Amino acid sequence: MKRAGVQDKVAMDITGHLTRSVFDRYNIIDEADVRGAGERLEEYAKQRKQERAAPLRRVK
Repeated sequence: MKRAGVQDKVAMDITGHLTRSVFDRYNIIDEADVRGAGERLEEYAKQRKQERAAPLRRVK
């Protein structure tokens, strides 16, 4: 459910997990999850760098 974008609290209600610790125990993270997070962070950093870059002006 987390990979599908369902909020944690909603997923916990659906699955019947009463505590966060039990919910987290069954949320197994694999290499694809870590790789995907790295890709999203890289894309975010590129966007921020582009947004913060000063516009260039032509000097005569």
